Amino acid sequence: MILKEANFKRRAQRVAFPIMVEVRGRTYTVKDWSVLGVGIPDLAENIEIGEEIEATVILPLHGASIQLPVVLICRRKQGNITGFEFKDLPERNRRVLRQYIDFAIEGRLDDIETIFAAHNAPTIKTPIGDALALAESEQTEMVRRFKRHMWGWLALGATLILSAAGIIIYNTIFVFEEIGVVVADLHPIKASHTGTIEKIYVTPGSIVKKGEVLFEFFVADLLIEKERLQRQIALIEDSVRQEASQDSSYLKVLKEKFEKQKREYENAKRLYEKKIISLKDYMFIENSYVRAKLEYLEKSRSKIKAADLSLLLKLEELKKELKAVKDDMEKRRIRAPFDGKIYALNKSAGEFVFTGNTVLVMQSNAPMYVLVKVPNWELAKISFQEPVKIYDPVSGRTFEGDIENVGLSTVNPEVPLSQEVSLKGSLIKVKVSDLPLGLMPNSRVRIWFRNKIFSKIKYGLAEVWS
Repeated sequence: MILKEANFKRRAQRVAFPIMVEVRGRTYTVKDWSVLGVGIPDLAENIEIGEEIEATVILPLHGASIQLPVVLICRRKQGNITGFEFKDLPERNRRVLRQYIDFAIEGRLDDIETIFAAHNAPTIKTPIGDALALAESEQTEMVRRFKRHMWGWLALGATLILSAAGIIIYNTIFVFEEIGVVVADLHPIKASHTGTIEKIYVTPGSIVKKGEVLFEFFVADLLIEKERLQRQIALIEDSVRQEASQDSSYLKVLKEKFEKQKREYENAKRLYEKKIISLKDYMFIENSYVRAKLEYLEKSRSKIKAADLSLLLKLEELKKELKAVKDDMEKRRIRAPFDGKIYALNKSAGEFVFTGNTVLVMQSNAPMYVLVKVPNWELAKISFQEPVKIYDPVSGRTFEGDIENVGLSTVNPEVPLSQEVSLKGSLIKVKVSDLPLGLMPNSRVRIWFRNKIFSKIKYGLAEVWS
C-alpha cells in the first residue's frame, strides 16, 4: 500500500509493503521504505546521525526470498523510527526494489521468475561501438581539437586545484563565518505618570549628563500654585518677624525695669541694716523688686503668644504644601539617570502617554560588544585563544575582537541550565576594544572564527622557533 502523508519534498515515494532488514544479527520488520531508504522501528542498536552500518534487505516472496546486501546511512530519528538512506545502492538492486514495488501493487509477487530475472540481469552502463577508420585530414583535425580541448581542460583543472587549495587554506585558518549583532547598554526612559508631554529637550544622538532634564510634562498649573504658596509664606514670615520684634522690645523694657528694681532693693537692704530706713520702706521696695522679677521671668519663658503660635503652624503647613508642589514638578521633569547619549525617541511633544510608557531610549557609556550564535557542532572547532575577525559592512572597516564568554547567561544570568543545554546553538559574547566610530547598536557585522588546528600549528612553530 502507498502511504498517504503531507506534501513533503521527497525524492521517492515511500510504501508500506512488508520487507525485513537484518542489522548486526537482528531482523526488523520495516515500517515504510522506498528505493532510496528504509525506516526501521524500535532499533536496538545505538546509531548516531550520519553513522554507516552494513545490513541486508530481505524481500519476502511466495516460497522464497531475495537478500540484498546494502550499506545504510542514518539520516534522522523521529520517535521510535530510525530513518536510513541507502549508500551507493547498485543499479541492479535498485531495479529489483522498483520491480518488487510494481509487482506488489499489481498483486504479482508470485511471479518469482521475473523478479529473479531482474536480479540476475547484467548491468550495461555504456554501449560497445566498433572502431572507425579515419582519413589523414580527419586525424589532423581530431588532434587539433584534442589539443584545444586539452588546454581548456588543463586551465579548468588548474582553476579547480587553486580553488581547492584556497578552500583548504581558508578552512585551516578559519572554521566558518557567522553574522553577529552589535550590542550596547540601552535603557528605556519611561513616563513617571499619565499626562501630556509638554516639551522634549533632546534629539537622537544628543550627549547628556546625569541629572539633565530630558523631557517634562505640563507644569503651568503647578507653577501658579507654587507662586501662590510662596507669596502666602512670605506674608506670614513678615508677620512673625514683626511680632518677634515687638516681643523683644517689650522684654527689653521689662528687663531694664527688673534690673533697676534689683539695684534699689540691694540699696534698701543695706540702708535697712544700718537702721537708716524703716521696715515699711524696705518691704515696699522688696515687693516692687519681686513683682518686676516675676513679670520679667514670666515674659521671657513664654515669648510666643497664642496668635503667634497659630501663625507658625500655618507657616509650617504652607511650607509642606510648597514642598509637595515642588516634588510634583520634579516628577514631571524626567532627568537623565546617567551620562550617555540618546539612542531613540519613541514619543513626541504634545503626545499623551500613560505611566510606564517608554518615551525615549538612552545608551550608556559602557563599551559595546558583539553577540553571535554558533551551532554546537562548530563550537568545538573554534580556537578561544585566537582573536576573531570582524567586518562592518557599513563603515567598510575590519577589526578584531576577543571571545569573552559563551552561553545565554552571558546576557541573562537568570537563564536556567536546562534551557542552556537544550539549545542547538551557543551564544558567544565577543569583546571589542576598537569599534569603528559611528557604529550603531543593533547593526549587523560579519565574524570569522579561527580554527584550533591553525592555533596548534602557530603555537607549535613559535615553540620550535624559540
